Amino acid sequence: MRHRLDRQLPIDILATHYPDHSGHLLLNVDLSCTATNTVRRVAEATGQRPRDFLGQLLAKEVERSEQERQRRLMARLEGLLPQHTREEALFCAAGLLNRRHPSAAAP
Repeated sequence: MRHRLDRQLPIDILATHYPDHSGHLLLNVDLSCTATNTVRRVAEATGQRPRDFLGQLLAKEVERSEQERQRRLMARLEGLLPQHTREEALFCAAGLLNRRHPSAAAP
């Protein structure tokens, strides 16, 4: 599939949207030769298969990215508290979320 699509679109990563039989989402990553060799070398040095090493590396980066987003959100919210009460901030956030996602509102 990658070879057929590569002629039509510049694709770096193909991903499934639904978990496989083990509950994992699948990624097909097209790495450069240099990156592939580096992954193989480091994986071998740590006694892992390259795909397992790369999977762990990606999982750690996703986790780090999520934590950073959470820190930024907390900093923004903390910046509101000197000018607004906690109740005002909570009410405003709830109203904003309700407007953006009306289907999540209670009937």
